[in-house]
Amino acid sequence: MVKVLVVGQTPPPFGGQIMMTKMLLDANYEDIRLFHAPMSFSRGMDEIGKFRFKKILKLFPLVLNIIYQRFRYGIDILYYTPAGPDLLPMYRDFAILLSTRWLFPKCVFHFHSGGGSTNYHRLGKLSRFLFRRTYFHVDSAIRLSEFSPRDGEEYRARSNIIIPNGTPDFAKDFIRRSKTPPVKILFVGVVRESKGILILLEAANRLAKNNLGYDIRIVGKCESPMFEQCVKNKIQELHIEDHIHLCGVVSHEEKMELYRESNIFCFPTFFESESLPMVLMEAMQFSMPIVATRWRGIPSLIEEEVNGFMVPTQDSLAIANKLEILINNPEKMQQMGERGRELFLEKYSISKYYESMGHLFRQVAGPSS
Repeated sequence: MVKVLVVGQTPPPFGGQIMMTKMLLDANYEDIRLFHAPMSFSRGMDEIGKFRFKKILKLFPLVLNIIYQRFRYGIDILYYTPAGPDLLPMYRDFAILLSTRWLFPKCVFHFHSGGGSTNYHRLGKLSRFLFRRTYFHVDSAIRLSEFSPRDGEEYRARSNIIIPNGTPDFAKDFIRRSKTPPVKILFVGVVRESKGILILLEAANRLAKNNLGYDIRIVGKCESPMFEQCVKNKIQELHIEDHIHLCGVVSHEEKMELYRESNIFCFPTFFESESLPMVLMEAMQFSMPIVATRWRGIPSLIEEEVNGFMVPTQDSLAIANKLEILINNPEKMQQMGERGRELFLEKYSISKYYESMGHLFRQVAGPSS
């Protein structure tokens, strides 16, 4: 029996990496047993990557839990999702992994947040030493696509593998309910500047000036009250109040309903830790064409003019132009959406994800397990 200790946070909150940890723990293998050492550093998406004194207090119990489970259950593989390019989570990794990683015969890193390796050359001599002790020479490193940052190679992992995320098929047997104007455009994610929200509003202004019928629903929590006010001010400044709906945080059922009702998914991200956005897979499930930036792992999800369009980052004109093409061509919109669903079923189903992860754990454990 292969025994794996998964160290990571499960919902709430409901970010992509957190949801993938939950889905991994939901896997059912005959020859692999997954244990869980839960992180609970952030209660909301707005707390992720930010300093809170209470987070320091939670480190010690987590480290003790990892050590306890290692010896209580004879676990051989430590599974961990390292920090992205933000420095605070990196120091959290230092505290956890320097205390525990050496106790496990094998270690697997899964890079849901890409770009953490870029921190190394920003650090002083002591921090670089701790960085190497924390991250270097793991047994296997997983990145999400060929376009994701090659953190595992920078960390000199013994093997590097690509395993795309997968997700359950929430859209199975769904019936699209919105076929009448205006065209409904959907964004789902943390509402922050680097997710391209202000760029999306500028694109919306261009669509309005061209007298196109559309509504944009923005789903997700604002990273701060200050940025939420910035978004509202931008909407008023551009006079697009009739076109923009700030939905905030919604339940899973409400989010699925918004996917069902929407026609196009727009994701103009240039987020520093972006890797392979799960929301794009969800949009593909629901047969929605995608307009997104050519950023990190996104090109592995979108085939240009097949299931969507890719545009440069921070280019509102390019976004508006691609949205206009789809709004003015309902047949093209439908064809691209249908191809997106086909690609989802071919590549990103939850069963394919479980199969790939199971194969990796068996490989890492070796023939004696």
